[in-house]
Amino acid sequence: LLKHLKWRYDEGINEIQNENWEEFDADGDLYVSGLDKFNRPSCTWRIAKAKRRKPQAVVRYLICTIERARAVNPDADGINFLFDCTGTTLSSFENLFFLDFIGVLQENYPENLIRCFVFPVNWVTKQLFEFGKPLLSQETKSKLMFFRKHDIENELTNFFDVEEIEKSYGGSLQLTLSELRTRRVTLQELVPGASDLQDAYALTSCPPSNGEAKESQSDMLPQTRTATSRKRWSGIRRARIESIVFFGVRIRAACFNGILYCLKTAWRAFHHMVFRSILPAGNKEL
Repeated sequence: LLKHLKWRYDEGINEIQNENWEEFDADGDLYVSGLDKFNRPSCTWRIAKAKRRKPQAVVRYLICTIERARAVNPDADGINFLFDCTGTTLSSFENLFFLDFIGVLQENYPENLIRCFVFPVNWVTKQLFEFGKPLLSQETKSKLMFFRKHDIENELTNFFDVEEIEKSYGGSLQLTLSELRTRRVTLQELVPGASDLQDAYALTSCPPSNGEAKESQSDMLPQTRTATSRKRWSGIRRARIESIVFFGVRIRAACFNGILYCLKTAWRAFHHMVFRSILPAGNKEL
C-alpha cells in the first residue's frame, strides 16, 4: 500500500488527467467506452490505429485512460478492457511497451481488471497471448475472453446493454469520446422496494467541477499488492531479460546477413572483372 501511494505521488497520478493529452486523444485508439450491466466502466483499445510513440508516453496515457474510467464510477469494483485487434500485425506491438503495460496493471492495479475482451482472434493474438502467458497469474488468465469476428456482437450483449456498445460492435452507443470521459455515475437514494442496486444509479454527462474531480480522485483507494503480484513482477523481470537477449540475437542475425550480402557482391564484381579480362578485345562488349 505504501509503495503504491509513493508511486502515485512520484508519478503525479492524481494530476495526470489535467495534463495535455489532446494529441493522444485525437488518435482515437485508446479511450473510455461504455458501461457494463453492473455500471462498471470500460476502456477500448484499437491497437491497429495506435501511432508509434515512445513507450513511456504510451504507458502514461494508458494510466490516464484507466484513471478516467475509474472516475466515471468511483464506486465500481473494477473496469473492463476491450482489445480490438482488427488489422493488427506483430509489428503493431513493442515488446518493451507490452512488458511495461503488464507491469503497470499488475503492480499498481492488480485487482481492478474485471474482464478483458480480445477480438477478433487471429494468429497475431495467439502469438501475443503465448508471449505474455508466463507473466499472467491464473486469475488474470481466467478474466481473458477471446471472440471470433462473427461472435463479437452476440458475446458483448451478454455483458453490456446494447445502448452501451459501440456501433462498430453492433450496439447503439450515441455518446462522443469526450462525453464518455466526462460522464459520471452517481448513487442516488434507493427506491423503496427496488430489487436491484442498478435502479439506484443515474448517469450524467456533465463534466465535474474541480472540487468534485479532486474528491472523486481521493476516493480512488489503491489496491494492496499481494504475494502473487510480487511473483508476477519477478516474471516480468525475467521476460525483460529474455526480450533483450532475443533482440541481441536478431541484431547478430541481421549483421551476419549484411556481411554475407557484401561477400556475394564482392564475389560477383571479382568474377565480372576476371571474365572481361580474359575475353578478346573485340568481344568485350558482349
